[in-house]
Amino acid sequence: SPQPPEKYKAKFGSTLVDGITSNGRFNDGTWLGYEGVNFSAAINLEGKHTVSKLSFIYLEDADNLIFAPHSVMVETSLDGITYQAAGVQEFNDNNWSTVQKMNEITVAFKETEAMYVRVFFFGRVTCPANHPAAGKKAWTFVNELTVE
Repeated sequence: SPQPPEKYKAKFGSTLVDGITSNGRFNDGTWLGYEGVNFSAAINLEGKHTVSKLSFIYLEDADNLIFAPHSVMVETSLDGITYQAAGVQEFNDNNWSTVQKMNEITVAFKETEAMYVRVFFFGRVTCPANHPAAGKKAWTFVNELTVE
């Protein structure tokens, strides 16, 4: 997975599981922000657990070219090497808001035993056609992954 730009790296991967929720501003130092690229995160559950959902917080702020991801795919593994598809969440690329807001999404999937969970964020890459900055690189900001 690519590294986020210096100004939106927060505490790198630990940012996603540190229990610190943003105050809602994209520049508050609590978000991982990626411009125009897809990225992924892996979580070591430190032991075998029964899991059935992954939740995360994302930011929307179309005035600052920040959008929900295009889609998210969750995979699970018992060994950290071989992963199985668990769930997918699609987003409507034409729905976006100029109101800056945090949203939480839960990707539910069939209950399974896992020691590792991996999530792929497929960003919009570019601003949607119905946005004033259509075609410019879009940002995806995420924070706080939770596996249950």
